Amino acid sequence: MAGKTTSQDTNEFIFLKVRVSSEDKGIYGLFYILFDPAIKSYKKMDMLISHYQSLLDEVAPDDKWPSFSWSALEDMINYIRYSGQFADNVTRNLYKTLEKTLESADVENILPMVIKHDVEELDFKFTQIFRTELGGGQFKFDFNFETATEEELDLKNQLKEEAFVAEQDYRETQTHVFEEEKHKTLSDSALINISFVLSPVSGIPINNLKIGDKIMVRIDIGNPKGRYFAKLVSTLDDTGSAPIPSIVEKISQSPTGEYFIITKIQSGIYGKVSESEKVNIKRFDPKDHKESTPIDSKANQQSVKASSQYGSNSKLIYIILGIAFLLLVLISILFYFNGSL
Repeated sequence: MAGKTTSQDTNEFIFLKVRVSSEDKGIYGLFYILFDPAIKSYKKMDMLISHYQSLLDEVAPDDKWPSFSWSALEDMINYIRYSGQFADNVTRNLYKTLEKTLESADVENILPMVIKHDVEELDFKFTQIFRTELGGGQFKFDFNFETATEEELDLKNQLKEEAFVAEQDYRETQTHVFEEEKHKTLSDSALINISFVLSPVSGIPINNLKIGDKIMVRIDIGNPKGRYFAKLVSTLDDTGSAPIPSIVEKISQSPTGEYFIITKIQSGIYGKVSESEKVNIKRFDPKDHKESTPIDSKANQQSVKASSQYGSNSKLIYIILGIAFLLLVLISILFYFNGSL
């Protein structure tokens, strides 16, 4: 564990980092609280609760937990929150309960435990808080303590702001570049939103995607423009937008790893998609997508023509047979009368 805070007169803050698990309740989580001993209060906190042990195994495993810095924990919680991989309702309810506790006079009882690193008292206190919200249960808490100066916090905030600005600048630059290229190479062309058709086992990993690869996509029909072009290229059916082949035209990647891809669907029709996950994209398979509509139409026309010809020929045969029958009857009558004479 990190060394204890030796003085409350410095501008040091204490980060309490906590892992929590409860097998009987089926919850696994992480949270941190930033305490300011000078004002005997807390500055901020965050929490994530999941129903899967993998949250702890992947983010803060036992062998790395003591060395997992507060800043890394803060970033990881934010990342998981934005990706949506957690139990939202449980997290929100526990957060509110903990927030009420820290905003009450109770924080003055918790703070001395944190300053002294009294894990037994903290375990008892947090067990009460979690049992109140979750209706009982057995909980295991693992605590870790770190100190951070105001300068370190300011530096982290500054770096986050710089990273945000850099990302915004990059996106704006990419937008300008793309618009210029679009004006040059995609003039008088349609650019519509698409999504990848995924194939986890046999698909192309997005990081291996190359210009010229033929992949399967779907046109986004969430707006009139998408529905119009989906209907235009005959992919709109009762179930939505059917998969269609598309050729990769452009690939770019942001500093955060997000991919921006443009594909060619048909002459004059292009698709655009952004993807931040490491997905596998379905390859185009000619066997699954035979362009048989024109052939089928021609075959149908030939079939109809043949049927028509067959019908006409059948009528002609019946007419000839009828005439022949009448001639036979007439000849028989003539022979009969000649014989009588």
